[in-house]
Amino acid sequence: MVGAGPSGLTVARALERAGHRVTVLEARDTVAGKCESVEIDGHAYDLGGHICTNQYERVAELAAELGVATEPTTPYRLLDTERATTTPQDTSFFRKDTFRRYQELRAREFPRIGEPGLAHSAKALAAPMREWLAEHGLEAMADSFGTGFTAAGYGYLDDDVPALYFVKYAEMTGLLGNKPELLGHPGAFTVRGGFATLWRRAAEELRDLRLGACVESVERHPGGVRVRTATESIEADDLVLTVSVDRALPFLDATGEERALAARIRDRAYHTTVATASGLPDAAFHFLKQHNDSRTATGHCVAYHHRYEDSDIRTFYSYGRPDDVAALLRADIETLGGRLEEVHLRREWAFMPHFGTDDLRDGALDRLEAMQGHHHTHYAGGLPSFELVECVVAQAQELARRHFGAPAHNTAPDRAAIAAEPAAGPSATAVRDWLVTHIAAELRLPETQSDTSRPLEEYALESLSVAALQSRLSDWLGYRIPHTLFLEVPTIDAAARFLAEPEPDTDAAPAPVHLVPLNTPRPFFCAGGLGGSALYLTSLARALGDGRACHAFEIPGLDGKEEPLDELEELAALFADEIQHVKPHGPYLLGGHSFGGMVAYETARLLRERGEPVHRVVLYDTYVPLPGRGAPAEDDLRAVEELLALRHMVCLTLEACGCGVDRPPRVPAMPLSISSTPPRR
Repeated sequence: MVGAGPSGLTVARALERAGHRVTVLEARDTVAGKCESVEIDGHAYDLGGHICTNQYERVAELAAELGVATEPTTPYRLLDTERATTTPQDTSFFRKDTFRRYQELRAREFPRIGEPGLAHSAKALAAPMREWLAEHGLEAMADSFGTGFTAAGYGYLDDDVPALYFVKYAEMTGLLGNKPELLGHPGAFTVRGGFATLWRRAAEELRDLRLGACVESVERHPGGVRVRTATESIEADDLVLTVSVDRALPFLDATGEERALAARIRDRAYHTTVATASGLPDAAFHFLKQHNDSRTATGHCVAYHHRYEDSDIRTFYSYGRPDDVAALLRADIETLGGRLEEVHLRREWAFMPHFGTDDLRDGALDRLEAMQGHHHTHYAGGLPSFELVECVVAQAQELARRHFGAPAHNTAPDRAAIAAEPAAGPSATAVRDWLVTHIAAELRLPETQSDTSRPLEEYALESLSVAALQSRLSDWLGYRIPHTLFLEVPTIDAAARFLAEPEPDTDAAPAPVHLVPLNTPRPFFCAGGLGGSALYLTSLARALGDGRACHAFEIPGLDGKEEPLDELEELAALFADEIQHVKPHGPYLLGGHSFGGMVAYETARLLRERGEPVHRVVLYDTYVPLPGRGAPAEDDLRAVEELLALRHMVCLTLEACGCGVDRPPRVPAMPLSISSTPPRR
């Protein structure tokens, strides 16, 4: 993990909870990234992100879970910089006809704008903001949200910024929906003692966080990733970049595709200045109206925040070159009737990484999403999600779920269920209901499909999911349950009875468990060859060990009971459908023997087309059509020998099962080759 801001810490936290080992490298000596806070004269001052609205459900959930105190923010005020007076915020967008027009447009053209990420809505909102607003008669939206958009660091309205970013910002203000209050705050809130407190607390949970670790090089290879810092070399399976691709180029062994995308990324030169200034309007977050209207005001202060009544220290926000910002700040303060007395610190941000209109239309964000997982690399942070804390946290959680098997983010009702403490001595019914609800949520299946007498091993839960499930169950029960519980009890009913009815002399919490599983195997889906029954793969399944579930796919039609399928694509589609019936979502581990390897390879490609990650495809004795390599020569004798070998393997398997089959004549052993390759066209 490169970067210990909100995005990196969120991904790392989710992956550790799912059973992964994570190393987080942060070049600076502190965490929190753009949510940095500093302490001056006993007060905390936030340098970057710190305002939360009632849309910030995930941040609120994290604050509650970590026990971090929150408080209401100061009010917002719009200052007329020419008259040095407060002026009302424009509310024309919320007229019934205008607001309804926006709602209808949203439902029709970009209904997923509130979901994690940006790619799903990018092309519908690629036009320049002013052009898009005029086209749809929504100019009032700029009047109501434009000043806050600019003050928050996303650029001036005449900067030709795509509508995507403006609409995402408006959605996250909380003014467009009817969501309830969060953490007892009916409006915006923040973290008491500085927003960085939240991220420091999150960092404390991580097992391997290395500060001051500046990455010097990243080398990616078929087996994983090698990351070098000034003091060490680290081998890992995967890399997560929370800095945008262009910022990673100095150390990344970037592909041509990554370099092409990096060349299109833009950002904002945004500045925070913490200074003592007297004589200014107090106790509010002030937007400076005229300085937000046009990029011709670049360099001037666009907003300032006065948080503590007993202090004249304020945080000021500006765009532009550092020298211009420093020179103009004093004049801006004097225009408002104040006086700049002391500058405590300045921080310059490369803020809001984004793409322009033409690049969004050309599918830049789609390409970034398609690159997720390629070359063992994943991308998080503001570029794929939008530079708002809630947005980067949501995208980080979704990335961890989709590509690394972390549990899905809890919905509000489920959060309440998890947070609720069980009554003393929960009944077997209560435990069973808890297990049904959460196993169904892990598999994303209706609870009605959960058979509590069905063997747990048939639910196709990955060990990562089991680990997360057991962790949450321990939290709910109030004591640690054994890691081996789901291996020792056969069904949900049995688990419920075990947890609800302990032995008479074991009322205390169970003793600590010292045997910890070190591997996290995925189910293995393997396609058999053209020889008939896939039963011969049983020996392979046994060799892989009891800890990994194996599912064999037989080529249909070879038993004479059904029509065979003639096309490889048809076989792959059938195999993919059956895999997703057992395990609805990836990452997947696939393999195939002989012709089955071709089926597995095409199946993996199809699963990726469906948006599901594929971890690896393993080919056993499969012909691979490498460039310049011709088709294999026909050899009838070799084909017969292979069929005899397969029949021999099946018979041995049946004999081992006690089926009483005579052993056939021994045939020459066949060479077995194994290769691993990612599924690509």
